[in-house]
Amino acid sequence: MKKTGSPKKNPVYPVWSDRCEHAHGIPLNEAWEIWIGKFNAVETIRQQIKNAPPDLPKSARKQMWQAYRFAHRDKLTSFAERALNEHFFITGIRFPFAENPVREEIPSELWCDIKMFPERNTVRARSWDNEPVIYVDVRVSARFWHNADYSVVALRNIQFRFNRSQAMIVRLLHQSLEQNNYDGLFAKTLLHQVGKKSGDIGDYFKDQELWQLLIVKTAPGRYVLNAYGFGYYTRLTKRGIVS
Repeated sequence: MKKTGSPKKNPVYPVWSDRCEHAHGIPLNEAWEIWIGKFNAVETIRQQIKNAPPDLPKSARKQMWQAYRFAHRDKLTSFAERALNEHFFITGIRFPFAENPVREEIPSELWCDIKMFPERNTVRARSWDNEPVIYVDVRVSARFWHNADYSVVALRNIQFRFNRSQAMIVRLLHQSLEQNNYDGLFAKTLLHQVGKKSGDIGDYFKDQELWQLLIVKTAPGRYVLNAYGFGYYTRLTKRGIVS
C-alpha cells in the first residue's frame, strides 16, 4: 500500500530587504565582465598553465597553480568588497522559490562570506543562524543610473522621470560630484546655470514626491546629489570626509 503524504510546501522566507524592481540591472555574469574585467590575471595564468611545456618542473607548475588560486580569490574578493561598500545595487530571488517569490536586494551582511557563480547568475552564503542562503537570477547595477540626457534617473530601485529643467539640475549636480565636490552647489548658482532667475531647488521638483532622497541639502541653500545610495552623504559626514 502506497504511503500518502501531504505535498511538499514551498518555503516561506523572511524579507530581509525591500521587495523591488531592478529595471536597469544587468545579469551578474555581464556585470562581472564589466566591473572585474573579461580578460584578467586569472585567465592569463590559466592560459600559461595550459600552454606550459610538458617537461616543466613540478615545483614551477605548483607555483603557477598557487598564483591562479590567489588571483581567482582576489577577483572574488574585489567584487564582494564593492558590494560591501555599496558601490553596487544587487538583487536576486531566493531559492528554493517561495510560494510568492520576490526580487529583493541582497543584504550587505551576506557579502562578508559569499560564494559567487557568475556563469549561473547565482550567489550562495549563510545567514545569521548559519542556514544556507541562495539567490538566483542575480542582477547588478550602479547605485545611481541615468540615461544620456538625465530625463530618466534611478537611485537603487527608485526611478525618476524628469522634465528638462529637472534633468539639467541633476546633471550639473552629478558633474559636480564627479569632480569630488562633496559640499554641493548653491541653489542660486545652480539655477542660474539652468537659466532660472530665482527660487530654490525644491520649487522645481514639486511633482517629484521622493526628490529629496536623490538631492540632499548640505547647508542652507546648498545641495549635493545622493548618487551613491541612501545615507551615503550621512556616512561620509560621520567619517569626517565631508565637513
